[in-house]
Amino acid sequence: MEEAIADLHHSIHLALSLNPQDFSGGGDDLLQNGVVPAESSSTTESRISSLSGSMIEQSQRSNSALHRLKLSLHNNNSGEELNGSSNGGTWQRHCLSTAKNVENALYNYELALLSVHNGGRGEPIYHIGNEDGSNQTSIVDLLVAVLTSVTRHLMQQCGNHQNGVKGSNVSNRNFVTSMEQLCFTAACISANMLMKWFCQSDDFNNDIPLIDERHFSEMIEEVAVASEDDLLSHFVEPIVTVVNSTLERQRIESSIYDWEGNFFSNLCAKDCLLLATSLMQRFICRPRDNAGIETSSHISLFISSLLEHFRAVLAEAGRGKFGAWADSFDEYMERNLNDEEIANIPTLVSHFHVQGVESALALLENAESLMDSREESNNVESIVTTVQDAIRASMSAISTTETLESLGLVQNPAIRVIFDPLIASFVKFILSGLQKALGILRKFNCSREIEGICNIADDLLFRLCCTTNGLDFFKSGGGEEEEILALVLLRAMSVGCIQSKAKALLGLAAENARSFSQDDIPRSADASKRQRFNSSLSCGDGKASSLSILQKKTSSGCMIDVILCCLSLSQRNRDYVNVEQSHIEEVSCITSALMFSDETDKCGAGVVDPLNPWHSLQLKPLAQLIEDERYCTNEQASPMMESLIAYTSALQG
Repeated sequence: MEEAIADLHHSIHLALSLNPQDFSGGGDDLLQNGVVPAESSSTTESRISSLSGSMIEQSQRSNSALHRLKLSLHNNNSGEELNGSSNGGTWQRHCLSTAKNVENALYNYELALLSVHNGGRGEPIYHIGNEDGSNQTSIVDLLVAVLTSVTRHLMQQCGNHQNGVKGSNVSNRNFVTSMEQLCFTAACISANMLMKWFCQSDDFNNDIPLIDERHFSEMIEEVAVASEDDLLSHFVEPIVTVVNSTLERQRIESSIYDWEGNFFSNLCAKDCLLLATSLMQRFICRPRDNAGIETSSHISLFISSLLEHFRAVLAEAGRGKFGAWADSFDEYMERNLNDEEIANIPTLVSHFHVQGVESALALLENAESLMDSREESNNVESIVTTVQDAIRASMSAISTTETLESLGLVQNPAIRVIFDPLIASFVKFILSGLQKALGILRKFNCSREIEGICNIADDLLFRLCCTTNGLDFFKSGGGEEEEILALVLLRAMSVGCIQSKAKALLGLAAENARSFSQDDIPRSADASKRQRFNSSLSCGDGKASSLSILQKKTSSGCMIDVILCCLSLSQRNRDYVNVEQSHIEEVSCITSALMFSDETDKCGAGVVDPLNPWHSLQLKPLAQLIEDERYCTNEQASPMMESLIAYTSALQG
């Protein structure tokens, strides 16, 4: 283990010291003797990254797209370039040998680390430095260095040599291609190790180094450089994959522990927007080559995160709309954007949005198809990858939608054609396909692979439905839209966030019910039992919910049943010893949706569908809740109890 990290540290120093001006032609001897030419150790040490990035999925390299790319590249004949001299001189062989040494050192360290964690002898070593503990360099610093400064330096030296050397164009092209393949392989190994071992400390001791804001900042800078350089653009994907993992871990921790952090805090709004649009132009909207779907999906998610941060910065500064910010001036009294940028960026973002929604819709359909396939339903690796891709693509589409709406940017006029199916597909995936996937993976003890990312799936569901596009979808009709709205509300009850994340949907359901003609609502005993919801529908037991429960002809009337069902479910988990504030908030949120102003009523308030028998079933537990709350507050009812008191009073006449 100690030898492995020392070899990695040494190979990185050799790579960062590569310089044709200091090369005397004895490159192979220099490598074999371990001599660092020209630059001092302290100079190259300063180039070793100390930044951050991580990802929670892909705990096995075989699960990652990066590994598949690595294997395909590793099977080429780059070794022939190292050994042959017909098409390359000594300097070319020296460059290729240096890059190959970095790859081998990474691979050897990974094997040593796996051996230790699989029960082998010895202790894992994560730092290298002087015996007295000074001048320490962590393994995370080394791995991020490979992702950033090492690959950049090797490729730039390769490009400089190519431009300054006369010879066969074919020979030079082969040399650059081989260098690119070796460097990309090294970057993939580094990225996978960072994502697997160094993004969280759940299974390790407190001494393990983790990716932090320093690493994150440097990787962002590297993406900015690589996105503008044809020679380096291929290295954007492994970097942003690690960055996405870091952000993903942050989102999960935020959803679980109500903690918020921001790794983009050092990136100003303008730099954030320009980096996002630069990546869109190169990789998404006008790709220069036939980039694979997996490549664009990683980069798309990163772009959407940049746009999300841009939106947050503008909101914090009180400049929520794009036009107002673009026309304003920065601290240097320079206009934020010029006229050309103001004209082109909204169109570019709109195009990116359309592609993101299309991609998410396709991946959701692919996930559902996989879950329904008997042949593939037990393919654990395929399930993990498919679920992760579907959720991440949906995250990108939802975030971009929120950004467009928040910034006041015009969306594509035909976006509803694909956005409405996205809502239906995502709801079905969350309530059915995702539950099937978790069940299969639990059977194989592999559910941990996606449980982390599933923690944010419900949050994405409510965010999607509460966008302006989502609310317009639910307002558009009384068929499938009403059925989906009912399911989303019941899902919100099952995860306990109806008042915090689905209040807008609750109000919309009540509004739909209020607007329904009271003369059309059935009043007979049989009709009053219409479409009663089984409470198990929302209890997260993994069983698919039947949409046939609702009928189109009574859909608006059924929304009252749905809201009353939510009210009944809110009483199920009540603590009868202590009245919790969160419970009061939840019940008050639901009862306020059931109330409406009535100018003809002397009391000034009424209850939607007062003849519905489910109302009377709520009176006794709600009256007890009011009494308990008054007892706990010494007869002083809190303001949030007003809707609850008004609701019970209206029913009691």
